[in-house]
Amino acid sequence: MPMTILRGAAGVAIGLIAALVIITATDSLVRTMYPAGVSPNIRDLAALRALIAQLPVGALITMVVGWIFAAYAGAVVALTISQRRRWTGLAATGLVLAVVVAKLAPLAPPLWMLVAAVAGVLAAGWLADRLFARKKT
Repeated sequence: MPMTILRGAAGVAIGLIAALVIITATDSLVRTMYPAGVSPNIRDLAALRALIAQLPVGALITMVVGWIFAAYAGAVVALTISQRRRWTGLAATGLVLAVVVAKLAPLAPPLWMLVAAVAGVLAAGWLADRLFARKKT
């Protein structure tokens, strides 16, 4: 039993790390594809909101797709490491959702972006659960 819990916790942690790597790579890709000139101070919320407002829709869609893929990959990694224990995929998805909402909430993004990100992350976690979690017999 303790090994099962340890394997599950490790799966969630490594799944979250995998998701964060994908989120960081997506953010870097967007910054490369759509350079904003001078990078604003990340502590200046007004400058960050202005940056989000000026980004083209393609950049925002790329970010949302990256978050959705990160949630899926994080859940799959968690499920794989934990030997397909359902709670690990759900926990990894929940943590990725918390990260995405924490990133978006202070920036006041377009409503469609917030809705697409939340719905997409939840759908990605559900899909990973359907495809990789142990089936009840």
